[in-house]
Amino acid sequence: MNWRDGAPAVAISVSLHLLIVGLMVFSWAGTPELRKPKPAPPHIQAVVMERPKPPPKPPAAQPAPRPRPAPRPAPRPEPEAPKPAPKPAPKPAEVPRPQPTPPPEPRPAPKPEPAPSFEQPDLAELLAEEEVMRAEQREAAREEQTAAQQSDSDSLEADPETSEYIAAIQSTVSRRWSRPPSARNGMQVKLAVRLAPGGDVLNVTVQQSSGDAALDRTAVAAVKNAGRLPVPEGAAFEKFREFTFLFRPEDMRL
Repeated sequence: MNWRDGAPAVAISVSLHLLIVGLMVFSWAGTPELRKPKPAPPHIQAVVMERPKPPPKPPAAQPAPRPRPAPRPAPRPEPEAPKPAPKPAPKPAEVPRPQPTPPPEPRPAPKPEPAPSFEQPDLAELLAEEEVMRAEQREAAREEQTAAQQSDSDSLEADPETSEYIAAIQSTVSRRWSRPPSARNGMQVKLAVRLAPGGDVLNVTVQQSSGDAALDRTAVAAVKNAGRLPVPEGAAFEKFREFTFLFRPEDMRL
């Protein structure tokens, strides 16, 4: 039984009880002389009756299953149409083959030219020619070097400021020179001279030999024995700090 179905009966029963209790209290309070309790009214007991359940509904009639259609017979495969026979491929057009050109006629072989005849030179003649060429080269180099030395020495002699000092140096050196017997006019020795301020000789070396060892040796000794050479002072001395002195026997007047 559902409690919602019996709720109205319970509510009615409770209401009746409350009403009865209220009337009794009210009557008891209104008549104090009457203390005897009145007989209680018969107790009404509420009985909750369950509703009869409705009969279950009969199950709905299910529709009868439809008969399944009979399976259709599989269609018979149609016979394949015969394939057309492949057409033969067209034959390529025949290209005419080029006719081979006839080989050129062979040219007549050139006649061999006669080999030139070479005369083998004499080895002695070759050596002699080579020696002559070397001698000419040495002579040309010597002449160029002599010309360069002469121009260097002449530059000091041609300069008006230094020419008189060159003449004084030649005079000083000639007084200290002892002429060797092998010295001849035309010989010359190029000396590299280094001086200190004031003209003191610091060093003398042979820059170019005359070819005569005695003349070279006596020329160096003559400059060193001079001790101090006459040179200018101040800025003009820088030309004589390191200079070349051309020693020639014909210039040394004894």
